[in-house]
Amino acid sequence: MSVRLRYEPQVCPFRYSFVYRNAFFGFLGEALGHIAGENIEVLLRNFMREIGMLNATLITHDNSHLNSSNLSQGYYWRNGTSSPYNMKLLSRIAVAPGAGAILASMKDMLKFLELHADKGKVDGKQIIPEETMSWLYSLSSVPAEFNGDKNQETDGVFGVYGYGLGFTLALYDGWKTYQHGGFYPPYRSLITVFPKKRLAIFTSSNQLEANNAFPQSVVHSFVFETLRGQKADFRTIAATIRNPNAETISLSAIIPLKSFSNHYFQAKEGQRSFEPDLITGSYGSALEGDLSIDYDNTTDQLSMHYGEWGHGILESINTTNSYVVRWLTDLNHHFYANGPVTPEIYVEFSNEETLHIKISEGVIGTFLKYASLTSFPVIPWEEGSCGVDMQAM
Repeated sequence: MSVRLRYEPQVCPFRYSFVYRNAFFGFLGEALGHIAGENIEVLLRNFMREIGMLNATLITHDNSHLNSSNLSQGYYWRNGTSSPYNMKLLSRIAVAPGAGAILASMKDMLKFLELHADKGKVDGKQIIPEETMSWLYSLSSVPAEFNGDKNQETDGVFGVYGYGLGFTLALYDGWKTYQHGGFYPPYRSLITVFPKKRLAIFTSSNQLEANNAFPQSVVHSFVFETLRGQKADFRTIAATIRNPNAETISLSAIIPLKSFSNHYFQAKEGQRSFEPDLITGSYGSALEGDLSIDYDNTTDQLSMHYGEWGHGILESINTTNSYVVRWLTDLNHHFYANGPVTPEIYVEFSNEETLHIKISEGVIGTFLKYASLTSFPVIPWEEGSCGVDMQAM
């Protein structure tokens, strides 16, 4: 992972804003292990044991975590019906334990909440120095503008004002809050800390809400309102905190694709059509790994093999250069669990040597024919490309 991440394109100026990326939290785990002279799995197990998370376990490649007692079965929505999720799909996140490849009980999470609500203490014992805990909640990245709103009826201020170390820093009715949400299909979790109240709230679900009417942030706000003696209902809270500007960072902070200095992520565009036989073979991306395009032995249709789960038939659409993937494995559980709208995954060839994996929002991966991690340069950035000319954006 640490080798592949050097090819991650820069998407915003250094410390100007940020884009959340699970892969970098995974890399951070590797870096911490390197500094400590121990792998991150050992560090996590020691930490969880020290604060009393005695039932927590790590997700592993061999699926041994599936033997955990009382493991919550995940579900996904499809055509209005709730169906069991293939739990073996969870093992894909084992590559990045620093990004949250952990299964924990509510009793375990009570200890974790206590750690944050009591400034590094658990059961009265100072596990992490109070000063160190404060680093998590100190501004390290500030949005280009305040991503919030002012409630005209209550004079309350709501919204995100920055990012700390792993925590979003926000205001709820003027109260400072720290939040961190996690979503790895089919599980969604959220932690909210109200430091002045020494209150920490955690919720988790094993299936995305059918219509996402009341996300967990609304539930947390309802708990806070109830505990401070205020009358409130879910719909009122949802209408108050759902400011569209608060859900994303300022778009002015994002570097346009045309400004990417890493030329290994710039597509080689072509206009002519070509026969399917010309596009079979192996493809590689320095960041996203390797895949192959070949004919399926059973159907003689074009098919894609991408890792353990990414096997599907390519059905031609519109032109001979564009295909929609029809999965032959349970990988589609992952996409249904993202809900409420299940994206189609497309494979598009801009020429015989370049393919793009796309969803409706755009390209999510570009692969070059016969390329592999060893074929890309150790230093992927063009000379003199460091930094961003903001005036050119």
